[in-house]
Amino acid sequence: MGRNSTIEWCDHTFNPWIGCTPISAGCDHCYARRTGARLRVQWGAGQPRRRTAKSTWRQPLAWDRRAAREGTRPRVFLSLCDPFDTEVPDAWRESLFALMVRTPHLLWLPLTKRPHVMLRVLIMAARPLPNVVLGTSAENQAMADARHGSMAALAAAGWRTYVSHGPALGLVDWTGWTFLSGMVAEGESGPGARAPHPDWFRADRDWCAVHGVPFNFKQWGEWGAMAPIHGGAVSPVAPITGADENRCIIVGGDGRYWGDTEAEPPAGAWMMERLGKKAAGRRLDARTHDEVPR
Repeated sequence: MGRNSTIEWCDHTFNPWIGCTPISAGCDHCYARRTGARLRVQWGAGQPRRRTAKSTWRQPLAWDRRAAREGTRPRVFLSLCDPFDTEVPDAWRESLFALMVRTPHLLWLPLTKRPHVMLRVLIMAARPLPNVVLGTSAENQAMADARHGSMAALAAAGWRTYVSHGPALGLVDWTGWTFLSGMVAEGESGPGARAPHPDWFRADRDWCAVHGVPFNFKQWGEWGAMAPIHGGAVSPVAPITGADENRCIIVGGDGRYWGDTEAEPPAGAWMMERLGKKAAGRRLDARTHDEVPR
């Protein structure tokens, strides 16, 4: 089946509306906000969300009919909005979930930074849908802790769930998240992207392997891993000779950065180079991880 999305872990993107309000550090360099600006949609509190055209809303129906004919189950992601944005009319969200009900051959993967709203809306108004996996983003430990309770409650109510560790801004201890049906991990891309530490993604991968959770390493983002500064860690990508020092930064395991003028970084720090998303790639320890939420 053809796909209309360049996102590695889905087949189609669908935007019921466009617009959102930043609520945590993971929103600082949001790609959807940049795209919205090109479409002349203002982001932020009090700014109107733009509902998309009827023709856009008909697209999932066509995808569903084709999937039924071909015996496939395409994955659909909402890329330019938060489906549980508190400034969206309830009627829009009701229309979105009604569309999900009408498209049983699609696997919907809504992602929110507001799982407390998702819990409030869904725990009272809907039974779990078999073609929906509910997701939340958690860029660091603080956000994982803050969003865990709502996701655990939804899982206990019978909903399948997944988490996006992205853009990764710190190491996360996923203790208590074994209810997940998938994890997607990624570094930040675009202007202002913050460099991740490779061990954050290794920890995600290893935790998922132990607990049988599907793991997808979406991308390094703008920054590629060059080499460890101290210790015996193995580089996750082949070392690149002649790295441009003007594009390099040293990242500690706690997310702190070091440059030429700071004190010597601690053992376990890594040199990262701004290579661009395509050149940095998406291989972790010489392997591509392509499992998807299920």
